[in-house]
Amino acid sequence: MPDYKVVEVRSNVDRLSASTVHRLFVDMIYRAAHAGEDWLRLIAPKGKTLRLSRAVSTSGPHDEGDLISAAVGIPPIDDAPDRMAPVPSPDFFSPVPGGLSSRDYPLFRDRGTGIFGPAHAPIHSHTGGMLKFEGADGGTLFRRSVEGQPAGHFMLNTFEEMRRVALPIEAERFKQRVQHLYADPTGGLP
Repeated sequence: MPDYKVVEVRSNVDRLSASTVHRLFVDMIYRAAHAGEDWLRLIAPKGKTLRLSRAVSTSGPHDEGDLISAAVGIPPIDDAPDRMAPVPSPDFFSPVPGGLSSRDYPLFRDRGTGIFGPAHAPIHSHTGGMLKFEGADGGTLFRRSVEGQPAGHFMLNTFEEMRRVALPIEAERFKQRVQHLYADPTGGLP
């Protein structure tokens, strides 16, 4: 009678599969986007209402197979009172076909307004009358025109911080995790 020896073979192909590496890549994008969100929330102008920093958000990552995307930013602020007429915008920044409105306050703060913005001209009332403002002391101010406000460039600064810091850190982490998978293909199984 032949002597049989039982041999056990364990395979952990999934540990090295493309789907596992893909999941690690999606995780890398997730971490980088959330690092960008944290940075943007830190540098966004605060003001009295904290409206901008409260509106900072991340979308994604959206995994569509070959395309993985995520976004970091400040969407139009829905609770902003729309006290202004739509402002036509000749450039690609216009988020809606009709132009800009008070909801687009984050965009105004980021790229500047009046003489500091794309129009490079003072701001006048759309009705031709006086502009009415609340002053720093709480009093009411009236002006025929205002210069506007300088650009904050907090979105560009966030992009640069993500490119310079967050993405390299997360790419190195991704590399180490993939190397770990290939270094121990059994997944620690006996």
